[in-house]
Amino acid sequence: MLISKFKTEYMEERVSDFEKKCAVDLPKTYRDFIKKYNGGRTPDTTFKGKIKTDITGFLGFDTEEQWNIENLMACEIGENMLQKGFLPIAENSWGDYFGICINGGDRGSIFFWQHDMPGKGVKIADDFTEFISKSKSEKIGHIRTIEERKRDMIAANKGSKITDIKIKMWQQEIDYYAGISQEEVIL
Repeated sequence: MLISKFKTEYMEERVSDFEKKCAVDLPKTYRDFIKKYNGGRTPDTTFKGKIKTDITGFLGFDTEEQWNIENLMACEIGENMLQKGFLPIAENSWGDYFGICINGGDRGSIFFWQHDMPGKGVKIADDFTEFISKSKSEKIGHIRTIEERKRDMIAANKGSKITDIKIKMWQQEIDYYAGISQEEVIL
């Protein structure tokens, strides 16, 4: 799996502080992953196992709001999962979460939690290593320019749908993907 990791300064201290604050003891492999990558974005990544879904990114510390694990833990979904013995670790494009079991017989196992069914997760991997091994990413290739996108929409008879807002969104996407650096997750 490929990841574009978040900043990783002071991760040992951040993880220790988080474990104390939430009264959790993270499974070793996941703890090592967080210390090394601090979560990160995972464009074009798919998980194939008991379920098939995408993974848009892993939660981390001192990240933008969407990916900040501490912000999520202060919300109802984070509190709900923690009360059930799980820590949210990643998200898909539909707002569903992947959680790691932090106690009991399934400790270290990965579960899939649908946002519209927050009461129960479905076990999808026995541990974090298996979860990563079932997650495959495509390397980001050519990023289509605005001119290419306009040309394709005109060719598809959708030129009237090209708006200033759409062009601005395309530019934001181009800027994001142009600045991303992917690396293979090694546990």
